[in-house]
Amino acid sequence: MTDRLSDVDFGVDSLLDTAPCGFIAFADDGTIRAANATLCDLLGYVRDELQGRRLESILNLGSRIFYQTHFFPLIRLQGSAEEIFLLLRSKNGDDVATLCNAVRRQRAGEWITDCVFMRVYERQKFEDALLRAKNAAEEANEQLERQAMELEMSEQQLLEQGEELLLEVLVVVEAPEPARGLELGEREAARRAGARLGDRGLLRLRGGGRLLLFAGAPRAERGVGGGVFAAFVQVARSPYLLGIVAFVVLMTWVSTFLYLEQQAFVAKVFHSTDERARFFAGIDFWVQAASLTIQFLLFGRLFKWFGMRSLLAAVPLLMTAGYAVFALAPTFMVLVLVYAVRRVADYAITRPCRDSLFTVVSREEKYQAKSLIDTFAYRGGDAVSGSLYKALTGGLGASPAAIGWLGAVIAALWTVLALALGRAFQRRGSAVRTEA
Repeated sequence: MTDRLSDVDFGVDSLLDTAPCGFIAFADDGTIRAANATLCDLLGYVRDELQGRRLESILNLGSRIFYQTHFFPLIRLQGSAEEIFLLLRSKNGDDVATLCNAVRRQRAGEWITDCVFMRVYERQKFEDALLRAKNAAEEANEQLERQAMELEMSEQQLLEQGEELLLEVLVVVEAPEPARGLELGEREAARRAGARLGDRGLLRLRGGGRLLLFAGAPRAERGVGGGVFAAFVQVARSPYLLGIVAFVVLMTWVSTFLYLEQQAFVAKVFHSTDERARFFAGIDFWVQAASLTIQFLLFGRLFKWFGMRSLLAAVPLLMTAGYAVFALAPTFMVLVLVYAVRRVADYAITRPCRDSLFTVVSREEKYQAKSLIDTFAYRGGDAVSGSLYKALTGGLGASPAAIGWLGAVIAALWTVLALALGRAFQRRGSAVRTEA
């Protein structure tokens, strides 16, 4: 048994040390100030090994990310959290499932978060059973999709064989002037048939007429190949995809800094949960309403008037100005306005433009690399920016104005990258149209 807590450590009697639950007190920078004997025994540590360490060191990878992006921001915002599921990492590397209740209060001039951990057994069994059922359902669904794909491929092969027989001679046009070519309707029919049959069109001139022939075996559409790491290889080999990765990472940094800064301000301005809920509900309503209005009524016109490159750089440029204004006037209302504008612009402009960037890549990159960027790069950038914000504000004591200037610099880099990415998109689009 580890040594017991003293009254000096916690200001409570020794019952807490042997309570049937784990207990940890940690500072805002994550440093563990104290832990009771129950938690030490549960994780296999001696008390001296825990005190002074970071809380993230006793969490598994998933719980670390959840702690940085959700758990600690929630505690700072509301002052408490209840029934949070966390996986603790024991000294020998085993995961220990727990439910955590936490409350944040100020003691001796320092903000301290007290956490109580209750070990759970049945919940883990229940979640394992749900996971097995989910995997079985996904396997059955994949089998049905494979069967449907096989039927679709068989149908496509039959259609292509019919096209080869019926369209062997598609159009015969007699034209006294060869330069006039095919009539519009016949030309469109030939173009569509050529797109279906592949590169098998043969145009021959005979006197004053034109004969369009199609020959050769149908070209079956191949599936998307590659292994588990194919998307990583595609991104690493393509400067264009690497640019999209950097664009997404900088976008998450700009967003996360504003989000966490707003959380800190809200915790100071509103003192009750109901007030905070009404505030966020009002902001979300107007953000969604403005986003839908711009997407349905304005985005198409904006895209037509200004083009892809200008729209892609518009939001980063707007955020550069917004962060600079916040740095000069770091008030709550300025922050709320800047963050609301960022959300509306992201939903209505940045997201459609970001998806359009993948219209000029290969089929494999569109289905594999895009999924990697939308998940791994996006969530990775979110986690890294959350950790950086915590280090700046908690470790270095950065002020809101300093966060504003740093955000302006990041947004400026984002703007430069958006312009370069827009130029690359235009070049790729021109190359695709030339090949077509």
